Amino acid sequence: MLKTVPFEDKYINLFEALSPEKAELLRFHGDVIPKSRTAVVRVPKKRPGEASSSEAAFLGAGFLQAGQTYRARKDYPALSAYNVHMDFSVDFGDPEAVWAAEKLMKALIARCEKLQAKEPERTVALTYWVRSDARESRAFFESFGFREAYRVYRMGRELGESLASERDPKITEIDLLDPEAMKRYIEGSREAYGVPDSEDEMRFRILRQGARVFTIEEKTFVTVWPLGQGAAATENVFTRAAFRRQGLSKRLLSGVAAILRDEGVRRLELNVYPKFAAHALRMYRGLGYKRLYTLLEIRKNIPETV
Repeated sequence: MLKTVPFEDKYINLFEALSPEKAELLRFHGDVIPKSRTAVVRVPKKRPGEASSSEAAFLGAGFLQAGQTYRARKDYPALSAYNVHMDFSVDFGDPEAVWAAEKLMKALIARCEKLQAKEPERTVALTYWVRSDARESRAFFESFGFREAYRVYRMGRELGESLASERDPKITEIDLLDPEAMKRYIEGSREAYGVPDSEDEMRFRILRQGARVFTIEEKTFVTVWPLGQGAAATENVFTRAAFRRQGLSKRLLSGVAAILRDEGVRRLELNVYPKFAAHALRMYRGLGYKRLYTLLEIRKNIPETV
């Protein structure tokens, strides 16, 4: 018999072996939304004559990650979005795994419904990222009312020998352990994207996940994340408002690619929203990036009628 139970610390090692990246997120985000951490366990049936059944076996876990609008709710009273995180110890195609996934999803939706009921003036949403060609995963989430919200291109470029000539002496790396430097970086990010980022989440992602931030005179910025196996990803590419339309972002990306190439990185990847950033898409293509695949952000609004 399968059932959902509150996720306990005794499961963390099992979850870490199952999904190290999501276990790390769970440690940071799991208590932000009370009672959102859920585990699916298999409870053996008690056999005739047994004093008690054996201990329940951990199968998988799910939890909600609070997005930036949730954390900045007092200053930005808009949609509260929660990212869905779910993982299982058995193949997704296994009927038992699907059953476990269904139980986790129902538990997480129920938690969101309680959150929305406490603040009826707000719209709560669950979001999930899935590749456009992952038909089984899409079908599963669509069965619970998730629908496509945005499309994102995952793009990549190989770093060749020609990058040596692109080194830019004005590119420096920010010391993210310096509180003032971190403050200026976050201020620039907020200015660029128009939505207040969570300072504690930014610190978590950058300092605990090994990211680096490069800049040209603190006018334009790019964050680089290690992917392993000779690859890295860029994110949060932005230029302060007073310095836009000067080609600084392209110059920074070219120079950072040369720096990473010298450090042994052979491939760069990034995400871009083609609907909102046509100019960025043109810039990336001009730098040699090609589309690898398409990601979909699928969303379920609570209540459904909104």
